[in-house]
Parts: sequence; C-alpha cells; structure tokens
Amino acid sequence: MRDKFVIELAPGWALLFDARQWVLGRAEKKPLEGEKSLPGARVRGMAFIASTKTVLRRCLHENEIELTAEAADYIEAMPDTFKAWRRQYNRASTSTPGTIERAA
Repeated sequence: MRDKFVIELAPGWALLFDARQWVLGRAEKKPLEGEKSLPGARVRGMAFIASTKTVLRRCLHENEIELTAEAADYIEAMPDTFKAWRRQYNRASTSTPGTIERAA
C-alpha cells in the first residue's frame, strides 16, 4: 500500500496518511544511497490514528518518538481531528504529495 508522506518526525520515523487515517511509520531500511530523508525508505506502519491529534500525541509518546523541532511545530499547528486536517491538507495542496511504500 502507498501512503502519502507528510513529515519526518524523528530519525527513522515519519508521519504518513491514507484516505482514512494518519500513520506513524518506522523505517525498515535506510533511505536509498544519496537520499537524505525518510521518503526514500520503506516504512512499516506502527500506529494508525483516524481520530484526534490527542491520540496521535499519545502514540508518539508510546513509541518514544522524540520529535524534531520542525515536526513538533507542525503537529502543534495541525487541526484537532484527522478529518479537519485532511480537509485543510487538500485545500493547501497545490502539487502532488510524495508517496512512500508501507510494508505489508
């Protein structure tokens, strides 16, 4: 399955999404040689959050993910629900977001 990449959360972790939910993804492999970011890596979905930012934050805590400053700012500015975030994301998106392969 292909999820859309949102932001790198911490080394080896990314926030992704599909039509129904946010996905916390953990890199299975290092990014391809020459790639400096997580979009070049294959990731495994570790948590699937279709509800609120509060639940997303709880999952970040449970997985002991120490957010980068950029990721912390991004999450802080996000709407409180996935549905509201998705509407905002769709309105703001002027180009096709990157995709990333999630391991089955």
